[in-house]
This record gives sequence, C-alpha cells and structure tokens, in this order.
Amino acid sequence: KNHRVAKLRDIPKHADLAPGDTIITNGFSNIFPEGIALGTIADAELVPGTNYYDITVVLATDFSKLRYIYLIENKLKWERDSLESSAIDE
Repeated sequence: KNHRVAKLRDIPKHADLAPGDTIITNGFSNIFPEGIALGTIADAELVPGTNYYDITVVLATDFSKLRYIYLIENKLKWERDSLESSAIDE
C-alpha cells in the first residue's frame, strides 16, 4: 500500500533489533546478494504465540523515483538450489 515501507516477517525472536537499525542483506538468499541496504526498522512486533517478529522497514530506495533498473540473471542459481536441496536430503 505504501511504496516507501515494507514488511519483513518471520524474523527470529533471538535477533537483536531496535527501531532505527539498518537492514542489510546477508547473502543467504537466492534473491538478494550480500551487502544491499534495504532500509531501517520503523517498528518490530512480536507475533503472539510464536517466536518471530514482524518488522516494518522504511525502505532505503524511493521506488516512485526509479527510472531505470537492471535485472540480473544468476546463471548459477540451479547449482546453489541443487546443493541446498542435497544438503537438506542428507
């Protein structure tokens, strides 16, 4: 509903976080490479009955002002997926 704000869900309860903290990608995802600043925490709410937070992040990028973007294909994604899948199966 708001291009300046995002919700991150299922953030483990043991994570040490506070409003104003910067969210940076860690490289554990197939979507984002490591070291990309996503934004800052505006609010963190512990989901009742779980061990997870839902956090509201004010995004570092104003998506309404983007004019050009680059889409980059990870040609080795299949290899990473295969390795992760085989590690889970073991």
